[in-house]
Amino acid sequence: DAAELCDLARLFSIDADEARLTPIRALSVRVFGDSKRIENLLPLADRLGRHACGVVVSREHGLARAYPEASLALRGAIVFRDGGEGRRWECDAEAVTLPAQTIERMAALQFSHPSPAVLSVENKETFYSLVARLGAGDLPQEIRALTYGGGHPHAAYVSLLALSAAGGAAIYHFGDLDPDGLLILCELATALGRPVHPCLMDAATYEAYLPYGYDPPRSRLDLLAASRARLPVSLHALADSILVHRKGVEQEVITVEGLGLG
Repeated sequence: DAAELCDLARLFSIDADEARLTPIRALSVRVFGDSKRIENLLPLADRLGRHACGVVVSREHGLARAYPEASLALRGAIVFRDGGEGRRWECDAEAVTLPAQTIERMAALQFSHPSPAVLSVENKETFYSLVARLGAGDLPQEIRALTYGGGHPHAAYVSLLALSAAGGAAIYHFGDLDPDGLLILCELATALGRPVHPCLMDAATYEAYLPYGYDPPRSRLDLLAASRARLPVSLHALADSILVHRKGVEQEVITVEGLGLG
């Protein structure tokens, strides 16, 4: 109706920089006198934008609200983009959670080992268990950092791992031994454009923990079967075992004593 079209026009006129600096409901009160009006208009605005010119209005006008985070435990230093040599955070295996805007300001990760490795971890509980081991010196010496991104990779997580690789680290990933766990590793390798090595993601580990497995949805098993050809060769045997047994093994049931990168 005419009122809705008028409100859409006001929505399209919102300055993107102002939108990014203002909570969306405060902005909605300022523009419409209604705290929920922007949220109610955005689905229609995005549909119209995509149909008319392939533009996602919420993104173009700074109205999309997503706050991706990644966690990091590092032995080394984070260098920020502050001009000159940059500002440094010296780290000694403390776990920190970093929002995307902080990761964007990072210039480099520096590692206290000549041949460092970074281990990406799919699940939060396992991540914190490994952080405790990193702090206690119970992981292989080349593991200089642990990262956690919460499942399928988002841009901020990929950026964190890309900084790790640029700092000379080999990238490893330890995830669920199930369809999504394998696909996450594949997505990371594709996004980074470099190998991501599996850690404790092999057929022998799967068979050892199979008695504690669960039944994945058939749709995820079908997706794994359809995706097998694009998986790294190092995951083919594991993928075949999952498809034969039609079971998944959650990362959290796998003991990490004696974890190695071989």
